[in-house]
Formats: sequence, structure tokens, C-alpha cells
Amino acid sequence: MRRVLSIILVLVLASGILVAGCRRPAADEGQLKMALVLNGPISDGGWNANAYAGLKLAEETYGFEIAYSESVQQSDYETAFTDYANQGYDLIIANGFEFTDAVMTVAENFPEVMFGIINGGAIAENVAILGFDNVEAGYLAGAFAGLMTETGYVGFVGGQEVPSITDAQAGMEMGLAATNPEAELISVMAGSWDDVAKGKEIALSMITASNVDVIFPFASAVNTGVIQGAKEKQAYVIGEPNDQLALAPGTIIGSVLQSTPDLILLAAGKVVDGTFEGEVISGNLANGVQNMGTYGDEVPEDVRTRMSEIMEQIKSGEISLR
Repeated sequence: MRRVLSIILVLVLASGILVAGCRRPAADEGQLKMALVLNGPISDGGWNANAYAGLKLAEETYGFEIAYSESVQQSDYETAFTDYANQGYDLIIANGFEFTDAVMTVAENFPEVMFGIINGGAIAENVAILGFDNVEAGYLAGAFAGLMTETGYVGFVGGQEVPSITDAQAGMEMGLAATNPEAELISVMAGSWDDVAKGKEIALSMITASNVDVIFPFASAVNTGVIQGAKEKQAYVIGEPNDQLALAPGTIIGSVLQSTPDLILLAAGKVVDGTFEGEVISGNLANGVQNMGTYGDEVPEDVRTRMSEIMEQIKSGEISLR
């Protein structure tokens, strides 16, 4: 009898160790809950709207109960995350690098809540970075610009000097060198994500002073000003993160697509199947989160074919970006 009790005790302890050692999927315990915290409105037509679309996609795909807080001020970041954690949300998404410190502070107090930071700057056991392969995105833009430039000078406009932007800049340099090694990249940081006038000023300066004829802006709302300046001077723009051809036909000649909804869905799927952990969840060509959008009439068939070849070579590993 004593031996039977000992065996039972061992089994119970082992079971406890297993439960403590892994994060059970919330789906086993009822409806999943997912929240999104944004520093701007979901009606911005870009960065925040895309994240909200990801929230809705998780609701439609996996049945998450969803909530969101938009236009949250920096002083209220920790409060927003704490409130959702206290309400029992399983996954809380922060839409941007700037939320990193607040998430890391709150996550430490809620080890059973999972957090994802889009373009985040840190990870923990229950905090993942949701990122795009921005080197890959920049490479696509650089390769495309190299094939389309006539002057041999192309431009990159970044928002601020943060890792996601400098990665895209580095990738663009590599892509440009691959398709047009004689071409030169002119790079400028706007120092802003929303100064439209600054974007236009940078574009006009690039075009008139440096003979740039293709620009890849990677700076959120600043991109709008870049497009305006390029249109005024009849230069080309490569859009991002959505298919932007219809915004300025004749100026935008194609777009590098980065699907925030699909990226968020990757994280949501890991919560559903119980595999969410502190890691970098990266969206790229291989998993369908990144792609090239619709090309304008100005893009010759041989350039379209070459871009398709380049994308396949990246997927297969024939082109290595690391």
C-alpha cells in the first residue's frame, strides 16, 4: 500500500512539474481574449489601421474576444497594459517599438499574460517581438530601384534611426548593389513619423540636388510628403507597407508589402496552440507576410520577371541576406 501511495505521489509531482513548465493554450480554458494598444487612431489608413485589421483577423480566424485602446498617450502606456492584464486578456499587442519599456515593466507582474510588441526592442519569457524582416523588405526595394533608375541615384527616407529603419536601409543598399552596382543610394532620416511637409522637403531636395529618380520612403505618414514631392518633380516612389499604386498612379510604381494583419495572426496562432514564448516572430517572404504589390504601367515586363526571380531566390536561400 505504501508503495502504491509513493507511485501516486511521484505521478502527481511529475504532473505538476509539467504544468508549471509549459504555457497551456488559453483555448483549453474558454474563449481567448486579445487586446491591442495603439498610440494613434485606427482610422489613420496605415500603421494603426493595419494593426486593428490584424486584431479583427484574429477574431474572425480564431474567435478571439477583442478590445483595443487607440491614441494612448505615453504617460498612460503602463496603465493601459495593466488594465487589460487585470481583465484576464490572454494576449496583449503593443503597436510599436515605443511601447517596449512599458510592456516589459507590466509583463513582469503578469507572467501568465502574453505580450507581443510590433517592432519591439526586448523579449522576456512572456513577451515576444513581432517583427518584419526589414532587411529583406529593404533588399526588395533596393533591387527594384536599381532596375528602374535611369539617373543612377536612388533615395531612402527613414522616419527615425531605430533598428527597423536602419535594417531596411542596410537591406536597400544590398539590393541596389545586386541589381545596379554602379548606382548610389542617398539616405535621409526625417526625424519624424508624421511630418508630411518634411517628407516633401526631403524628396524635393533629393531630386533637385542629387538627381534621385526613385525613392523608397519608410517613415509612416512622412511617406505622404515624399509622394507629393516626387509627383511634383516626376520622380518615382516605391510604396509601403500596403499596395499603394492607386494612391498616385504614375508616381508610385510598386510597393513592398508588409502585412501587419498576417503578422499578428502568426502570434495569435501561437497562443491558440500553446507555443507562444519569448522570441522574435518574423514576417517574411517565406511565410507570406511580405511580398511585392501591384506594379505600375511604367514597369517593364523584364523587371517584373527579374523581381519574381529575386523573391524566389530569397525564399530558397540562394540569396542570403545575413
